[in-house]
Amino acid sequence: MNSHNTYVLESLCFSNITLPLQSCSELGIHHKMSNENISESETETSPFDFILDVVEAVGEKTLNFFASVGRIAEFMALAIYHVFAPPYFFKNLIKQMISIGYYSLPVVGMTTLFTGMVLALQSYTGFTRFNAESAIAGVVVLSITRELAPVLAGLMVAGRVGASIAAEIGTMRVTEQIDALS
Repeated sequence: MNSHNTYVLESLCFSNITLPLQSCSELGIHHKMSNENISESETETSPFDFILDVVEAVGEKTLNFFASVGRIAEFMALAIYHVFAPPYFFKNLIKQMISIGYYSLPVVGMTTLFTGMVLALQSYTGFTRFNAESAIAGVVVLSITRELAPVLAGLMVAGRVGASIAAEIGTMRVTEQIDALS
């Protein structure tokens, strides 16, 4: 078999499978062949070219998807492993819990207090139409504790702590502490 009568099919799973040129043309595989010693009639596109291109594109997207899933799974496994692997820094953990949680209580408390006042004031105008002023306190307490308090607490803690950490990183950048780590 001459070199111009063979076609080397390179794929992801099987590398360098040599097929006779006749069986390749029967399969409609013309678009990836080399141009040496091929006449004009053999280089025409076949109806299978489009199907092969579609299958190739779908296969590439599928492999990329599973590669991404594998990288995410590997990252999550390493993260979970390092949570439980020593060394443990309990002093730093307690320090961060106090800094993030306890020192955020005044901000969250003030936000919730003023939100409750505004809600009571707005509810009063609607409840006076129905002579239900006595229900304002119950409605405000239930709406704040069930609905608004978790949302407001999350937003205030995230905003306060995010700004604090960003300021700390900015200070470390200015004093070149981040450059010293690398």
